[in-house]
Amino acid sequence: MSAASGPRAGPLEVPLGELPAVKRAGWSRRLAGLSIRSRLVGAFALLISAVAVFQALYFPSRQAAEARLALAAKARSLSLLIAHDIGAAVDFDDVRGVQEVFAGAQNDPDLEFLGFFRADGSRLAALNPEKAPTAADVASVSAIREEIGPQRLTVLLPVRTPGDTRGLLVSAFNTLRISEAQRRNQATAVLIGLFTLAVGLLITLSMTAYVGRRLKRFGELSERVAEGDLTLAGGFAVDTGDEIGKLSRSLHRMVLNLRRLVDDIRAASVEVASSAGEFSSNARVITQRAQSQAQAVEDTSTSMEQMAASIQTVAANSQSLASQVEETSSSITEMGVSIEQVAKSSANLAATVTEASATIE
Repeated sequence: MSAASGPRAGPLEVPLGELPAVKRAGWSRRLAGLSIRSRLVGAFALLISAVAVFQALYFPSRQAAEARLALAAKARSLSLLIAHDIGAAVDFDDVRGVQEVFAGAQNDPDLEFLGFFRADGSRLAALNPEKAPTAADVASVSAIREEIGPQRLTVLLPVRTPGDTRGLLVSAFNTLRISEAQRRNQATAVLIGLFTLAVGLLITLSMTAYVGRRLKRFGELSERVAEGDLTLAGGFAVDTGDEIGKLSRSLHRMVLNLRRLVDDIRAASVEVASSAGEFSSNARVITQRAQSQAQAVEDTSTSMEQMAASIQTVAANSQSLASQVEETSSSITEMGVSIEQVAKSSANLAATVTEASATIE
């Protein structure tokens, strides 16, 4: 097999098993189905709304509570000052003198009325008498006392003049101005909260749109890379120093490394294909040689069988020859005995002839 006919590397496909099913609650499933942008917008909207509601409720209420404390302190101070100033007038039962002292406090915007009551509970003098009570239970008040209502703060101050005249100074301060200020502060806080919410949502939408576009682009490019297109490394480049930029540079390096890896795999595949072709050729040669050796072995086996038959024949002939040799050896032995006898007979004959010759001579 030649290198040109080697396998061509296709898209890298990694088999993925089925993801385990995760049981989620209804709200969790709905939340999981939202996009990252929707989640971020919802989270920031809830956070900013919570801050706005807290600002609209807590700070105006705290300011109103501090204002009421300040009003109570002012009411006590003013009541003590007025009680000190009206002492001489009360000793002489001087209504005009008491009214003059009361008139000096009428410029206070929170003051609703002032009234001084004798020890028997009757009213001696009053500022804004239409709002002040006509009688009071003086004996029931032994120390300065504050009564806070929804629209009024009332200070009850027992008075004892240098002339040992006893009475009760009642001063009332309107808290409507504090309530109105609280409502205005709450309305302002709500407007500020709505403005902050709008600005926060705009910023959140712009940031999530920026991040969403980048992530969507990365997702599309990743899908194409997963399908085997590794020519998109430049599409991941984002020249920013934030996390998106770092992610883009990491994806860029990943695609480049994948491209080099695929190129190396392709080169290795070509080399493997070439080596496989050489191995196939060598295998065919080895097979042919093995077949030749097998044929030679078969021929040798046939020859060995023929040789075995010949050997058996030679063995049989050898046994026959051995029998004949034994027979010949016996004949030769017998012949040797006969020759010895002939030799003895010849010797005897020679002796006889010698004797005969001697006799003839």
